Amino acid sequence: MKYARARRPAALFLPLLFGGIAGLAALFFLARGLPAAQAQIPQSASTLIALTSTADACVLEGYPTLNLGITADMWVGYDDFLNPPGKTARSYIAFPSPAIPAGQQVITAALRIFHVFTWDVPDAQDHITAYAADGAWTEAGITWSNAPAWGPAYGSVDVGFEIGSWYELDVTELVRDWIAGRRPNYGIVLRGEEASGPEASWRGFSTREGDNPPQLVVAYGPPATPTPTPSRTYTPSPTATMTSTPTSTPTATPTATASPTGTPTSTSTPTATPSPTLSPTPAGVRIWFPLAWKSRWKSRTATPNAR
Repeated sequence: MKYARARRPAALFLPLLFGGIAGLAALFFLARGLPAAQAQIPQSASTLIALTSTADACVLEGYPTLNLGITADMWVGYDDFLNPPGKTARSYIAFPSPAIPAGQQVITAALRIFHVFTWDVPDAQDHITAYAADGAWTEAGITWSNAPAWGPAYGSVDVGFEIGSWYELDVTELVRDWIAGRRPNYGIVLRGEEASGPEASWRGFSTREGDNPPQLVVAYGPPATPTPTPSRTYTPSPTATMTSTPTSTPTATPTATASPTGTPTSTSTPTATPSPTLSPTPAGVRIWFPLAWKSRWKSRTATPNAR
C-alpha cells in the first residue's frame, strides 16, 4: 500500500544524503508554519520547570555511519521509503537534570514531542515508547553504529496519522531516578513500531533545530503529608446472661363441699329419719398449655464475584 502513504517527509533527509550545503537550507521549510498545540501541563503542582532539549538526533539502521544531529526532525519506526531504505529508525533526546530544591519532590514529569511528519497509511497509529538511554552520546557524533543501548521503558503514547500536535509521555519515574542518583542522566531513547514489510511506518518529531523542540516539563512540590489512620479500639461484646423463665404453677381449683340439707321435723309420732348422705368431693382439674416455639430465619446476602 505504498501508494497510499504520505511521501512528503522524505525530503528532509535527502538533502543530507545527496544535496550538500545547498540542500541543508531545505531542512527547515517543511517544519515552518505548523500549528502548535496548547501544552497539556499539570495544574495541581506548586511549581513547574520546562526544559528544552540540549541535544537530539535520529539514527538509521540503513545508514549506520551517518550522523543526523542537525536535521529539523527525527524519526522513530521503520523506513522503507528512502533508497536504500533507512530501515529501523530511533531517536535520542538529551535534557539537563532539573534542579529540584531541597525538601521538594518530583510530582510528575512529561516528555513533550511535536508531531511534524508521517510515513504510514492514512488513519493508522504508531505506538511510541520512551526508554532510558544507557550510555553517553553527542548530537554531532551519534550514529547507528555507536548509539548506546537503552534501559527500562517508561511512558508511551499512540501517535496518529495527522500532524501538528503535541504528544506527552510520562517519564516521572525516570526523572525521579535521575534526581535520586539511581540512574545516570544519559537522556531518552524514542522507539516506535519497528516492523518491516507491509507494516513499515514511522513518525517524525521536531528537533531543537525545528520550530517546536522537545520539552521536559517537571512539576514538583512538597512531599504529601500522610493522614494518620485512627487505630481501632477493641470493645468486647457484652456476654449474654441466661435468665431462667419461671414455670407457671397451675392454680388449684377449689373443691366444692356439700352442706347438710334440712333439719328433720318431728311429728306426733316420732319416726326415725335416716341421716342424709354426703356427696363425694370432686377432684381438682389441672390444665397444661404447651410452650409455643417460633422459627427465626437469617437472610444472607451473596457477595458478587466480582492493540
